[in-house]
Amino acid sequence: MAELGKYNRLKINRFVDFGAYVDGGELGEILVPLKYLPKDIEEEDEIDVFVHLDGEERYVATTEDVKAQVGECAYMEITAISEHGAFADWGLVKNLFIPFREQKYKLQVGDGAVVYVYLDEITNRLAGSTKIEHYIGHDSSSFREKERVKILIHRKTPAGFLAIIENSCLGMLYHNEIFQDIEIGDQLAAYIKKIRDDKKVDLTLQEEGHGKVTDFSDVLLQYLEDNKELHLNDKSSPEEIKSQFGVSKKVFKKAVGKLYKEKRILLQDKKVILKP
Repeated sequence: MAELGKYNRLKINRFVDFGAYVDGGELGEILVPLKYLPKDIEEEDEIDVFVHLDGEERYVATTEDVKAQVGECAYMEITAISEHGAFADWGLVKNLFIPFREQKYKLQVGDGAVVYVYLDEITNRLAGSTKIEHYIGHDSSSFREKERVKILIHRKTPAGFLAIIENSCLGMLYHNEIFQDIEIGDQLAAYIKKIRDDKKVDLTLQEEGHGKVTDFSDVLLQYLEDNKELHLNDKSSPEEIKSQFGVSKKVFKKAVGKLYKEKRILLQDKKVILKP
């Protein structure tokens, strides 16, 4: 049986001038418009299609790529506002409706937001929500520490960035462990650093061991290539180091030691300089 709001592998039943009908099981025959049909497809062939509703609330299928299926999140641009809510570009001609009651804050045209796609069981319509925490919680039972995962940056907090892990649960990336520019909506590879007693997840963008130091070494080296010298050293206070680079003194010292051993920097009184 075909599922509304998801990709389905369905069999071609018959062709018509304007497309083909696929077998949607209990949903009946579903039209795939001609412009979305692959070349050389024949009756009885199976095709991967996304099932949604057209402007007249009829089941229709497409081979287009949607940004998110039911139960998934994606970063979307707000394209229009009506008296009932907002509309977001999710990859289809018919934009995704986000009711006012499902908006964490009032959306405006041109805004970008992380949106969760759901099926309204009362109206049988697909819709979106920016109230991510209402749908995705902190159940980390399907993950393990040190596991590599895909994340979507959801929102910024005083501690760091809250991210959605594999559309399954939420995790936190802390400011002092981020050595790159991050924006809301970024999709990144990350690692489960720690699963706490309350099941909440701490994330990191670096593998354990030398990965973290190597990444900051690159950041430090780039800074020196741009500025020639740095008025910090291993005697500087943790507060000074964190203020400039957002890392701990331990990470800073390891990175400096690595670059010094590689003979890429020189250590002088109260500063580090790039070796000529």
